Amino acid sequence: MFVYSILQNEEHKGVDSSGVLGSSNARRLWVDADNDPVIIFTHKKAGQILVRQLGLGVSGRYKTPMMEIGYFDKHYHYTSPSAISLWQEAEQFIANQSKLKKLAKNLIEHFKEDLFSQRSPSPSISFSDVPDVLRKDFASAFSSPGAVGNYAREYWISVTGLDDGASKALLQVLDNNAKLDKPKELDPQNLIESALKQTLSDEERLKMTQIASLEPFLSDIMLMFTLLTAKKSRPLTEVITQWQEFGRTEHTLPQRANLLRSDVALNNVINGSTAGRRMKNLLQLADTATLDDQVTLLLEYHNNLMLKRSQMPWFDSRQRWAAGKGTRKATSGARYGRLAAW
Repeated sequence: MFVYSILQNEEHKGVDSSGVLGSSNARRLWVDADNDPVIIFTHKKAGQILVRQLGLGVSGRYKTPMMEIGYFDKHYHYTSPSAISLWQEAEQFIANQSKLKKLAKNLIEHFKEDLFSQRSPSPSISFSDVPDVLRKDFASAFSSPGAVGNYAREYWISVTGLDDGASKALLQVLDNNAKLDKPKELDPQNLIESALKQTLSDEERLKMTQIASLEPFLSDIMLMFTLLTAKKSRPLTEVITQWQEFGRTEHTLPQRANLLRSDVALNNVINGSTAGRRMKNLLQLADTATLDDQVTLLLEYHNNLMLKRSQMPWFDSRQRWAAGKGTRKATSGARYGRLAAW
């Protein structure tokens, strides 16, 4: 309902659909249904815009972060004392924003009177039957990322804890830079170095220093995955050539991995955690001698991680390498040209 409301109103001044989750698929469904798609309220595929919407599209962006903040647990239970407090804050936040308050009121009325009155396990409604005022409310309250940020920024910074410690120091650097007449381009290294000049406790300073140690290694792994997924199928020689064009060699990942292996303080922090177990697997790159070995290790890491999540790997392990003299080909799923999840 939200996505279609944005698409219907995007020609209006200030309404921007860029960055809206599912907008590309929704646009296709919108056209196929002659601008009047049926909205089905269900957890099943028939009511979803995204491919594997609940398991992948929504989970990483909404469910997991909201679980980590404490709005609910993995079973969507939201009645614990800490969760109740968070929901009370959310309710107050909505009440203080006129556009959100109006949207919430009209949405609840619509659910009660038009949808839940159907007494169906999967209530449905044609988009044209959604009250016009409700469609406009959605477009008004969530007109663009900038508009939402203007009224929601402080709330989300507070509930996520980004206004404290190392995160606060990073935020101050970003805010100070944004206030300049000509804001500077801040790469991760510049950002962290500037943040370390802020007043920090020893614990928070160590945390940021460790992030600075990890960032180059993880960024290079992300770069490798990006090169591998840039096309559905490509020769390994092409990937290696691009890797070298970015100033990397067969020694880059092993050297970075060796540095992290020797960081006792960092390893003590992550030891025994999910992050620690994943890092241990990635640090096996220290033992590889060729880019061929490194690519193989990273693809195996990715495939194993996705299988543990009960999700399909983006690379088919049976077809990962297409035979060809001197030109092994990395074959990725046609649907996924994006960076692998960690």
